[in-house]
Amino acid sequence: MLKNNKPLFFISLIGFLILFIYFNYEKGLSDLFKSETDSFVSEFSPIEMQKQKYLGEVADSLNHMNTYMNFGKICLPMLDQWKDKIELGDYVSKKKAV
Repeated sequence: MLKNNKPLFFISLIGFLILFIYFNYEKGLSDLFKSETDSFVSEFSPIEMQKQKYLGEVADSLNHMNTYMNFGKICLPMLDQWKDKIELGDYVSKKKAV
């Protein structure tokens, strides 16, 4: 006994699309196609750092064990272009983006 699965497939697809739009409405579709660097800049630009000491790297278990730079109160994603420029014990300062 074979069932016709087309109606179930379309109902599932419509449900998925509704949930996808609901959870991604604020981000917009253009954010889904941004590079890692663009996403980083837009998300972390508002952070202000006043001589935060670089304490090393930590892994984020909630984000596929990606490495983050640990500055005590602030943790920022490790970008390749920063990896060779910041050493343990360095102080980093950044004004809040306007």
